[in-house]
Amino acid sequence: MPAYKLTYFDVRGLAEMSRYVFAEAGVQYEDVRIKSDDWPKLKPSTPFGKMPYLSVDGKEVAHSRAIVRFLGREFRLDGGDSLTAARLDVWIEQLFETYSSMPWTEEDEDKKAKLLATWEKETLEPKLKKLEAEINATGGPYFLGKDVSILDLVIFSICEFMKAKWNLDFAQFCTLTKLREAVAARPNIAAWIKKRPESTI
Repeated sequence: MPAYKLTYFDVRGLAEMSRYVFAEAGVQYEDVRIKSDDWPKLKPSTPFGKMPYLSVDGKEVAHSRAIVRFLGREFRLDGGDSLTAARLDVWIEQLFETYSSMPWTEEDEDKKAKLLATWEKETLEPKLKKLEAEINATGGPYFLGKDVSILDLVIFSICEFMKAKWNLDFAQFCTLTKLREAVAARPNIAAWIKKRPESTI
């Protein structure tokens, strides 16, 4: 088994979905958490001046989504064939594209609230309804039916982050709620949630 070391800030953020993959697979890794004050000193030595990054026997893999895909292949959580893996990739990209379009840079709170409401209605809701339709077509509770995949862990992580950061309510999305509940109930995921360091995001 390779030696894995995941490096990120001492928060959940973009690394948590990879931590979920490690947890689900039951694979040991070194969870390196960098304090904000130590980041400027470390930054020049990182692959692209960003985190998270993953070391595999000393060889580095950068970028959060590349890491998740790599781990999915390593631990057979990528759907089992290239076409299914591509379908998972499509939705991982869609979710991050949707997340990236959030009006989080707006500093005026009143404007941000209005922009966020518009974003939820015109961008987030249509995407999640389409995602739910695809999950329903497989019978659920996961995107691939009975088999959990990296996409389910990414969905769980992103929803968790957006709920904590922006208090977004996903209750209206019943299928998505069932998926999130199914992921949270998985023994290895539940164990990780119980023991992980405290963090709001």
